[in-house]
Amino acid sequence: MNDIFCMTKNNLFRHFPVFVLLFWAFLFSGSHIQAEESVASADRPNIVIFYVDDMPKGRIGIYGGQDITPNIDRLAKEGVRFNRYSASAALCAPSRYSLQTGRYASTSPCQLRLYPGGGPVFTHQFVGDEHGRPPEQWNLPTVMKDAGYRTGFVGKYHLGFMGDRTKFGRQEGSLDDPEMLAELRHNFELAQEGAYAGGYDYAEALWHDNAQISNFPGVVRYHNPEWITWKAFEFMEQESEEPFFLVINHTLTHHPKPQESLAVDRSITPIGRVEFPEVQPSRASVLERASEGEYAGNDWAPGIVWFDDAVGAVLNKLEDMGLADDTIVFFLEDNAGKRSNHNNDAASMIRWPGVVTPDRVSEALFQNVDIAPTVFEMVGIESPQLVDEMHGVSIVAHLVDPDKRSRNASYTEYGYQRAVVRNDGFKYIATRIPEGVEPDYRSKSQFKAPTDMLFNLNEDPHEKNNLADDPAYAETLEEMKVLMAEKCAPLPHAFGEFTQGKPEPALD
Repeated sequence: MNDIFCMTKNNLFRHFPVFVLLFWAFLFSGSHIQAEESVASADRPNIVIFYVDDMPKGRIGIYGGQDITPNIDRLAKEGVRFNRYSASAALCAPSRYSLQTGRYASTSPCQLRLYPGGGPVFTHQFVGDEHGRPPEQWNLPTVMKDAGYRTGFVGKYHLGFMGDRTKFGRQEGSLDDPEMLAELRHNFELAQEGAYAGGYDYAEALWHDNAQISNFPGVVRYHNPEWITWKAFEFMEQESEEPFFLVINHTLTHHPKPQESLAVDRSITPIGRVEFPEVQPSRASVLERASEGEYAGNDWAPGIVWFDDAVGAVLNKLEDMGLADDTIVFFLEDNAGKRSNHNNDAASMIRWPGVVTPDRVSEALFQNVDIAPTVFEMVGIESPQLVDEMHGVSIVAHLVDPDKRSRNASYTEYGYQRAVVRNDGFKYIATRIPEGVEPDYRSKSQFKAPTDMLFNLNEDPHEKNNLADDPAYAETLEEMKVLMAEKCAPLPHAFGEFTQGKPEPALD
């Protein structure tokens, strides 16, 4: 018996069964070896993860926004809401990579091919391999699958293709054009194959990327949350004694403006027309509700209302199926402070019936790299190898006991900047531009940024007052630099003086 696997007995929760789980997972070699032995139980919780695209938490009612998000607010009131949650990289694809793997995006296979270890890395959108395929390694869904879970994905995948996709720059087109429909189906199936390769048994209602020019022709370049919800229902309704793991990645509230999508027939999807039953309140009612109160006339309000309806539909479905008490629901924003290491706190909440005290507010640090290890502990998966290969930490202890903190600091990366936040509220951002690099559209702002920035988030939550040159904070600055070095040390790339000993190769 391989000694990397061990018996798991979850002593935290008496209602969880004792079971033995042996498994092999995706390794960097790409091999996928099935578990030698698995004793599963129908009592294990289902997992649902909502990953919302570009929704500032200040627009959510429970975070101080207008009262147009009753379902999201309900989820928070029935669970715990986090005020200090962040994505480790504030951009769509790297954020999703960290959710899937529990690892920082700079360590993804594509980043390591583009920027070899030992040298600098410009952490950005690319996380698949050179052909856009998903990384060949274990991840959250593959491990859940090996543990006896059904795995499902609906919505915006954005983690690579299994081949060459068709690019659309044209606005014109017709839903009756068989050639265009074939091209749409081709792209859909590439995304579907990517999701299957990434560990999902079920992958439907997929957007391979954002609904914007070059990704879709104008005739289908719209949001369709109802289609996503309908397919989520289809997955949950599958007859099976296995528990399920479902990720719901809506395209809302990313570009384009929701009014454009609300104005078209809901049968229009990224693969053409699809007829399906009503699963959410009507589009007309979305516009009506979004036109009331303080936010009337705002471009973004309809998208918030529309997305909230989608969350409510799934929560109601869980209740109708008698699964609400047996399902852990995560609500996570994919990033805040986009393409930046500033203002990274994003919306996050977890409902865990019978474990998390309702209507809790947490000030603990929490990141998307923590989702995988947290889910593993929630369902009873334990392996030293998994722990060693993840950068995230489980926050189960904190969910059970509010006084326990799982993190003493968080770390974020984008471009040629890195940031660390300490539990006491101090934040340090370091900018280290490699010698010989010229600015481009992705990095111009960082070339203008100070080398060092220090903020006290307790007094300056919007990061306006840089304390790095203030003598009164010289000791704190040095402490934060030591913390930055600790966070960078195990990572493969060089970052300024924080990784001395990692030679930077000469640039071509």
